[in-house]
This record gives sequence, C-alpha cells and structure tokens, in this order.
Amino acid sequence: MSLKNWFHALLRLVCLGLLSSTVSYAQSPDVTVEEAPPTLTIAIVRDGPSYILDAMIEAVKKETTALLKSKHTVVFREDADFNANWFPGGARLALKRALDDPSIDMVILQGYFSLEEAASGALTLNKPCIGAYVQDPKIVAPFIKNGRSQIENLSVIVSDISLQDDVKKFHDLVGFDKVLYAVTDAYLNDVKEDGQIAALLNKMDTDLGITHGFIPLSATAADSLRATPDRAEAVFFFPPLRFPSEDQLEDYITGINARAIPTFAMTGESGVAEGFLFGTMPDLRTQLARRAALNIKELLEGRTSTQIDALFRVEKKLYVNIVTASGINFDLPTDMLFDAVLIGGEAPQINAVPLTLVQAVELAIKANYELRARREDTEAVYEAQRQALSQMLPQVNAVYQYTRNNDAAARDSLGTIPRQSNSVGIGVSQMVYDDDIVTGYRISEQESYVAQYQEQSLESDVIQVSSVAYLRYLTAKSILAIAKENLDVTRTNLGLARVRLDVGTSGPEEVYRFEAAEASDRATVALAESQVQTALTSLNRVMGQDDLATTWDAEQIGLSSDAFDTTSRRVVELLTSEARSQRFRLFSMQYAMSHAPELEVADRRVTAQELSLGAAKRSFLVPDVGVNFNYLNTFQQDTYESLPGSANTPKDEWQFVFQASIPIFEGGNRVFNVLRQKALVRGREYDRSLTRQIIEERVLVSLYSLSSSYSDIRFSRIAADRAQKNLDIVTEKYRVGRVSIVDLLDAQNQAFVQKQNEVLSTYGFLEDLVDYMRAINWFEFLSTPEQQDMWLNSVKSFIEPSRPRTTTTVAPQ
Repeated sequence: MSLKNWFHALLRLVCLGLLSSTVSYAQSPDVTVEEAPPTLTIAIVRDGPSYILDAMIEAVKKETTALLKSKHTVVFREDADFNANWFPGGARLALKRALDDPSIDMVILQGYFSLEEAASGALTLNKPCIGAYVQDPKIVAPFIKNGRSQIENLSVIVSDISLQDDVKKFHDLVGFDKVLYAVTDAYLNDVKEDGQIAALLNKMDTDLGITHGFIPLSATAADSLRATPDRAEAVFFFPPLRFPSEDQLEDYITGINARAIPTFAMTGESGVAEGFLFGTMPDLRTQLARRAALNIKELLEGRTSTQIDALFRVEKKLYVNIVTASGINFDLPTDMLFDAVLIGGEAPQINAVPLTLVQAVELAIKANYELRARREDTEAVYEAQRQALSQMLPQVNAVYQYTRNNDAAARDSLGTIPRQSNSVGIGVSQMVYDDDIVTGYRISEQESYVAQYQEQSLESDVIQVSSVAYLRYLTAKSILAIAKENLDVTRTNLGLARVRLDVGTSGPEEVYRFEAAEASDRATVALAESQVQTALTSLNRVMGQDDLATTWDAEQIGLSSDAFDTTSRRVVELLTSEARSQRFRLFSMQYAMSHAPELEVADRRVTAQELSLGAAKRSFLVPDVGVNFNYLNTFQQDTYESLPGSANTPKDEWQFVFQASIPIFEGGNRVFNVLRQKALVRGREYDRSLTRQIIEERVLVSLYSLSSSYSDIRFSRIAADRAQKNLDIVTEKYRVGRVSIVDLLDAQNQAFVQKQNEVLSTYGFLEDLVDYMRAINWFEFLSTPEQQDMWLNSVKSFIEPSRPRTTTTVAPQ
C-alpha cells in the first residue's frame, strides 16, 4: 500500500470513529464519563506483631475508608519492611522505608518506637505521619504544646489522663507501699533509661511515699506470670502489646487474680472489662479511630499537623470489676460502689448453688413455712377424727375408794356402817348407739378430708407462687442486664458527642445532655439492682429459706424450655381454629372441675353439714342406747362388832345397767336446730356454687391472659428488633452529623423500652402459663414425661373428637 492510500485509510477510520462517537452522544445526551476517585496510599509502620495494635489499625482502616469513600480510594500498605519486630533499632529503618517510598502518601505510626523515631528529628518527615493514640503526652509525646503538635508532618492524638493521676488514684484505693509497673519488655529499657520518665516515677514515689519496680511483659502469659512476684502489693498494668492473642491476656489476668493482687489497667474501662480490678479511662477505642480518620481527612484538605488539635478530652471515671474484687477478696467501700462504674455483672457468691425452676418449686414444697403450718393443722384434724372414734369404743375405768364415817354413826348402825373401808373396782361402759357421737365421728371424717384438700390447695398455691417468684427473679435480672446495656450505649454516645465537640461539629450542650442521660441511666441501673434483690428476697421467703439474702445461680428459661414444652408449644400447635380454641377452653374447665381441691373442700363441707341436718331430724325418733357394768371389791373395813356376824370380811358389789333415753320436750330446741341446720346446708351449697364459679373464672381469665400475652410476644419482638435497627441507623447518622441529638436520644430510649417490653412479654407469658396450670391444678414441670403425654392425649381426644365412620351400602345387582 502506498503512503497516500495508507493515509486515506487512516483518515476514514478516524472519521468513522468520530461519527460513531457523535451518534452515540446524540443518542445518549445524558451519558457522562465519571472519573475514578484518586487513590490514597497509607503505610502502616508497626513496632511489632500485636493483636492489640492490629485491632487498633483495623478500626482506623474501617473509619478512614468509610469517611473518605466518596472522594478517595484508600489503600493501606502493611509491608513486612514496615514492621520493626520489636527491635528498637528496626523502627528507624521501617519508618525510613515508608518515607522513601514514592507511592506512599501518608504514614500511620503504631507503637512507641516508631513515634519516637518520627519525633527525634533523625529522619526528614516528607509526608504526613499520624501517630498512635497516646495516653500521657508528658511521657511519650513531649512535643505536644497547648494541645497541638509542634513538629511539621507529625500529628498524634493524646488524652488528658495522666499516669501520675492514675497512680495516685490507685494508691488512694489500695494504700500500697510498693507498686510494680507491668510494661512490654521491648519498651522496658527505654522506660528505665529515659530521664524524663524516670524523673516522673521518682517524683511520684516521693509524693506518695512509695517505691516502684517493673514487670517485663513478654510474648506469653506464662513467662509474664513467672516475672510477676507472688506477693506483690499492687500492679499497674500497661497494655501487653507483645501478647499474640486475647487468650494470652486472659491467662495472665486469671493468673494474677489467682494471687489476689490488686491491679490497675492504664487502658481503663476496656482493661477492667477484661478482668483487671481498677481503671479510670472510658473505652473510647472506636471514637479514637474516628478521630484519627478525621485527622487524615483534615490533612487531605490542606491543614497541617501543627494546625490540628491533638488533645482528646476524656472524662475520668472509676471503673471497678466487681467479679475480680470478689475473687481476690477486695472489700469495696460503699462510697466507691456508689460513685464508680461497676463492671462484671453480679459478683459471684462463693456458696451460690445452681437453681432450676423445678428445684425452686421442690424447695418451696418442702420448706415453705405456711405450707408446713398447714400440714400440722391437717395432722391435728386427723387426730381429732380419731378422738371422735374413741367415743364409740369401750370405756374402762379403774376405781379406788376410801370411806371414813362418823364413829357414832358406825356404832349406832350395829355394824352395818363401817367406821372406815378401802375398796377397789372397775367400771366398763359401751355405747350401743348414740346418734350425736356417730354423726360427730362422720363429720370429723369429712373435716379430715377437708383439711387434706385444703393442704393440697395450698400446696398448689405454693407451687404457683414459687414459680412466679422464680420467673420474676429472672425478669428482674434481665431488666438489669438491659439497663446496663443501655448505660453502655449512652456512654458510647457520650463519646461520640465528645468527638463531635472536639472536631467542632457540635456544641457542649450535646455533651451535657448525654452526661445527664448517663446519670439518669446509672440511677436506672441502681433501681434495677434493687429490684433484683427484692425479687431474690421474695423467692427465698417462698422457698422457706432462713437466710433471705441467700443467692442462687438461677437457670435462665424461655419459651423453648422443657418445663413448658407441652403447654407452650404442643398444645398451641393444636389450636389452629376458633372452634378448637373453644373446645380447649371447655376441656380446661372440665379438667379443672374434676381436679380442683377447692371443689372437694366445698363438697365435703356440704356433706358434713348434711350429716348434722340428718342427726337433727333423727333426734325426734332415735334414742341414745348404752350399757354400763361396775364392779367394786371392799377388801378392808373396820366395824363395831356388837352384833353377831359383823366380822371384818371382804365384800363384792357389781352393777349392770342398760339404758335407752330420748328427750320428750326441750322447749322447741330440736325444731329450731333443724331449721338452723337447713339454713347452714343451703349456705354450704351456695359456697360450693361460688367455688365452682371462682374455678371457672380462674380458668377463663388465665386463658384470656395467655391469648393476649402470647400475641404480645410476637409484636414485642418485632418492635424491639425494629427499634434496635432504627437506633443503629440513627447512631450512624448522628456520627456523621445528619441527625440531631434529640433524634438519637429518642431512638435510644425507644430501643431500651422495647427491649424491656420484649423481656416482660416473654416472662409475662410464662407467668400466665403458670397461672393456667394452677387453674387446672396440673403442673407440667412437675409431671413425668408419661404424665405429660397422657395429659396431651386427653387434650387431643377432646378437641379432636373421632368422627363417626360412614359406610356405603352397595345395592345388589
């Protein structure tokens, strides 16, 4: 092809391309070409491998990516060359490599070594360096003046909590003579040799009248524990940056607490939550990561490191792990408990015994004082019945008789009257028939049944009350947990408000609002704790415990608990229509009537009153019949023997009496008694009708309550879920300044209320279920699996009656 032809061909291609582009733009006039956001490359320079530093970096990466995603594509470089591997001399080389790499725009410094190298002036900071969070700038970041960095291209976040204040607080709490500082071993030489740090530690010793030492924290909990004296007075704990995992931290905390050593975590709330005894800094890790992301954003917008506020204001609080305090037998003063933030839930009790619902009920049945008193009353009534029986059995009396007569009378009687005599004898009587005694025995028999059924009724009441007391104890504990969770949310939001205040996106009024909310939430937690103790006291009283302050490790139960499986799930599965529900209601009433001890009590009282009425009617016709036999032997007597035959000889006397008697006229007493007994019978019958109504009402009310509370569970769960999702969304919007504090407070309050409602509806349903069981006098959790199946089968057979089988007759062909 000639050059001319080649040129013309190229020109045609260009024209066709332009034409196609023109057509394309003409057809799609709204199409625009979006440029990809510029890439921001940030190097991570580390002192060494550490799960703690890794977590901090991940938080900063997450917040930075979210904040800059609309304007930058953020890439984090974590090259092995940027890691000093806990070698002090390696930090300078790692930082130099990051500074010399032309593809890197910024550097994040994680660790004391890398920050010290950046501040030393040995390297030229040719790109912005963002320092790790520092708790005490006087020690680690002396280049911070008036709340800002004095070094170009080096910014750092510092708090106003100081080591000096923390150690003084620790000393006030424990009163030690020597404190040991637990420091990552790689930093230990610098801490000892740094003149400024050593001077500060010596000054604290002088001010507090103490001495100090060091514990090197190596890469394992075992080695760190070996370096920790067994009888240390107090340990001030810096972050164990070389621990490779949280398990190592947990092992160290377990080991040091086993030695009953008071500890203070410089990390504050997070360290106390992990198991250390004291701390004063709130857990602001998320807020600090956001603050680092905001600093990066401000650097990108043109502000310099010396123009960015480095100070992060922190409100100091005393955090106390009450589980640790209990475990090391550290006595917490009352004023400390009132002012401090308590972490760890309920302090474990050394003698706490696991307790299930069934165990609580069985304890109540055995030891409840009201029930024990009723059992004694039943025993007394039974003995009264045997007393009534004894009157129908032979009555035998032994007799001794001494007689002394006047001498003159004895002399004048010519020996017929002894001057004195001694006699012994026996008397036997037997009731042949006495209607009052027989009827009294039959009435006492009914009263014995009444006492037994009253005891059964009270036992059922105790089962119900103890079950409800157990459930209310669990309810109170759940409400306490929710109140503490809400308090944690408030503290997190308070941290957000402080971040917004520091960066200038909100005023101090938002901080004040959340501080007021925190105080209110702490009061709510205190009230919830009081309600837990009140519920525990009631439970102990019902269970008959002599010590009403006895604590229990109560087992949590819910709708899926085996204790309520039959009634809460298997029966509900059968109630698929209104007709079935009505038949179940009818079954429940019939079952309750046939198993209610209260109805038996009413029936027996009617029977006893009818016996009294029958005896009153028979009193006109039936006589009282009895026999008596008396024998008397006079074995010694003195007489005047003036007459022949008056010698002192023994004498026997006996007497047999058969007697039948019936009253003829008593002034109308028997007529009036019959009328009175008839009135009493009618009254007992009305009592029985009232009892049937009460039982029926109890069944119906329990079923209505069950229906309502069962529906409430579903709706309260939906409300709690939606309220929590709404809180998450509003919290995120508040974080970026898109909603007001009022919206956040309202969302948080709604989430708190709905969580409470969810707990109350769940345990309320279980309480209603216990009430239903009491109404029909059958308790699932006290029944064997066989008894549960029998009851369920009786329910099925009642609400699913067998239909008559239809037959088809075929006519003969």
